[in-house]
Amino acid sequence: MKALTQSAYGSPDTFVVRELPAPSAAADEVVVRVEAVGLNAADWHLFRGKPYAARAAFGLRRPKNPVMGSDVSGVVVQVGSDVTTFAVGDEVMVEAQRGGLAELVAVKATHVARKPASFTFLEAATLPLAGGTALQALRDHGKVRAGESVLVIGASGGVGTWAVQIAVALGAEVTGVCSTRNVDLVRSLGAAHVVDYTATDVLAAGTTYDVVIDMIGDVPLRECRRLLSPGGRYVMVGGGEGGRILGPVFGPMGRTFGTFVLGRGGEKRSLNAAIAKRDGADVEVLREMADAGSLKPSIEKVYAFDDAREALAQIETGRVAGKLAIAVGSYAAEQHATAGDEASTT
Repeated sequence: MKALTQSAYGSPDTFVVRELPAPSAAADEVVVRVEAVGLNAADWHLFRGKPYAARAAFGLRRPKNPVMGSDVSGVVVQVGSDVTTFAVGDEVMVEAQRGGLAELVAVKATHVARKPASFTFLEAATLPLAGGTALQALRDHGKVRAGESVLVIGASGGVGTWAVQIAVALGAEVTGVCSTRNVDLVRSLGAAHVVDYTATDVLAAGTTYDVVIDMIGDVPLRECRRLLSPGGRYVMVGGGEGGRILGPVFGPMGRTFGTFVLGRGGEKRSLNAAIAKRDGADVEVLREMADAGSLKPSIEKVYAFDDAREALAQIETGRVAGKLAIAVGSYAAEQHATAGDEASTT
């Protein structure tokens, strides 16, 4: 099978297209014919091998799995002997963590959910990791309830665009923070209020919220309580890149630790860090929300498989409104061709 592989940590230029053996399904796995891959901010950390501390899990000197691509949509072509929930021919989406930028990928069935009927393969590939992260941050860590006020910092990013919509679906009144060019996008996703951070300092505005979901991590933790109403919850999703000295080693881990140190007390306002976990049940929740019309994808651009290095370089800039997707299979390529070179925000 064709795959985009990386033999050493580094820039997108280190990736090479190679022929690899096709995977076989273990007893608890399915093999998916990949149609599309959605990119996430986490992907550039993985191909750069940063922060260095993360290499303990993903490979000290080189990636354990040489194939990038965490969010996948496609068609099941093989089912393990213990799998009863999926069959050959099912259209699915999955957070594979790595291995997606290939024609085939083997994944545990527990990480798989059916593709929303209302989504194309390209759209479905943008949902599992980013949508799951947003869902867990809001529901599990933020404990958002209907009628509460929610501030989403970084509302136009890959996780932020889903967070705005999920918070609205949970019944919250949402305020999104973004740059000028993305104000209309965030408002179109259901935000009741939008703060343009280039014109307004959200800290200086004096407004407080029941829940703050922070994708950016540039507000000092000691200042975060100023954004919270009594009993409010701050949830860190993006922790920034850390300082100049410790940042390359620990990245956002230092800020994560800070939420535990500073997170309790202080007028009953809490600081939390959302560490996302792969959960096929949550991806199934997202599918149900999508088919109910509560979620719509925001894709800034679709790339052909041969242009995947360019897509990886773009995701590293951090300047993406919504998501980037890569068309791998023939169906997704046809969808891309039908939609035009750039997918519009739908």
